[in-house]
Amino acid sequence: MPLAAVLSLIVVGILLWLFNGYIPIPGRGKNVINVVLGLIAVGIFLWLVNTYVPMAGVIKAILNIVVVVATCVGVLQALGLWDSVVRGWRNMTHRALEHSEHAADAHNEEQARKEAEAQKEIARKEAEAQQEVVEARKETAEAYKKAADAHKDQVDQSAETPVGPR
Repeated sequence: MPLAAVLSLIVVGILLWLFNGYIPIPGRGKNVINVVLGLIAVGIFLWLVNTYVPMAGVIKAILNIVVVVATCVGVLQALGLWDSVVRGWRNMTHRALEHSEHAADAHNEEQARKEAEAQKEIARKEAEAQQEVVEARKETAEAYKKAADAHKDQVDQSAETPVGPR
């Protein structure tokens, strides 16, 4: 069985050599033939690896995915579609970035509004606290004044009363 696969790969290689070097094919026909023969070669190679190379199933799955993705990229490049795919991907991701930036801007504006409100609340509480301090100082000053007046009255009364024998 592997002998047939190897012979098939050799035949595909000979066909590629003939089509690319000696048989003139007009237009894009040469690209299409190259893509078809390349897909056949990749398929046979992948079948040989999956069948005859012992490896863990996870590694085989990863290898298959990598080969399929690389083959898709090669087909798109050979047919001249790769640039369109890349341009489309950039446009799509650019729009997604703009959307996320817009969402981030909206989030930042909301955060800034909340911070401004919090700063206003802090300033209001600080003003209330300062007002309470001012009122407490006024009350203290009034208490000192009353105490000083009471002491003065007491001193005046003691000065009016004669000291000594009566």
